[in-house]
Amino acid sequence: MQPIENIEKMDERSRDIFQRLVADYIAHASPVGSRTLSRQIHSSLSPATIRNVLSDLEEMGLLAQPHTSAGRIPTPKGLRFYVDTLLEQRSLTDEEQSAIREKYDLSDKGVEALMQRTTKVLASISNYVGLVMTPRWEETQLKHIEFIPLSHGKLLGIFVSQDGRVENRVLDYTETLTSDDLERMNRYCKQMFVGLTLSEAQDRLEKELKETQQQYDQVLSRALFFSEQIFREVESENVFVEGESQLFHMPEFAHVGQVREVMDLLEERQKLLQALKAASEGPGVKVFIGSELPDCGKMNLSMIVSPYFRSGRVVGTLGVIGPTRMDYSRVVSIVDFTAKLVGDLL
Repeated sequence: MQPIENIEKMDERSRDIFQRLVADYIAHASPVGSRTLSRQIHSSLSPATIRNVLSDLEEMGLLAQPHTSAGRIPTPKGLRFYVDTLLEQRSLTDEEQSAIREKYDLSDKGVEALMQRTTKVLASISNYVGLVMTPRWEETQLKHIEFIPLSHGKLLGIFVSQDGRVENRVLDYTETLTSDDLERMNRYCKQMFVGLTLSEAQDRLEKELKETQQQYDQVLSRALFFSEQIFREVESENVFVEGESQLFHMPEFAHVGQVREVMDLLEERQKLLQALKAASEGPGVKVFIGSELPDCGKMNLSMIVSPYFRSGRVVGTLGVIGPTRMDYSRVVSIVDFTAKLVGDLL
């Protein structure tokens, strides 16, 4: 964030006027004029005095005037100052917390179902776009690994994590494998990898491949080779997105070109993953505004995200994308509470 020049000159009156302007802009999505603020303040401040304050705030880079005759709107720099300095995060009420909990169906089985459910919950509660990065495979323990014959020259490799995720890969082979060979391979892989995380299994795999090559055990070498193929092709993370259509009803995205840009971004899963990964560094809710989001500077978007934990370790990230005009106080509380709830459910 750029330093805000002359910020020490902003007195309590200027802060109050700025905070009211941001609140009005968030609520109505239109420039805010001095007369509007004068009616809200109900004090001896005249519209002329308020205009002078707004002019000073504009010189600081906190406000902009879209048109000469229009009121002002907060700049991304102004919104960053608002979030960092003036935002009052309110706690969700008991009723609001219960409303979020009730949206979870405890009959859903597995982490994938929980993540998809969470994306829908974030979208419906916030009225913006919900995002969830699934737990990293590297931190997930393996529960089951098996190779099943499909047809001549093809095997189905399966492994299942402790949290219920399943990966399948069709594997090609040219040598002859008997049922006894397959049974031996499966028994060997279960002994070797079950109970390890994927990253631990990959480390052991590398070591075992070297040892079995020295021992010239073709069946076990093949088992390790097949395991390597599955482990290597696993997607480390995935990201679920829900609620894109909710943006289209907002004035910021009234034009077809703006909608297309946002949709392109939301379909670029790798870009979303990069942004979500950046947010997983360290605890707590993080707010990215405008150009702070990679490749999003011209889209008037903000993202509010938080890591979620299992057994004290960060395993993924969740959050919300919406216009820079989003209700930060409310959404920060929603994201914070949901991240803690997901950690408990895991």
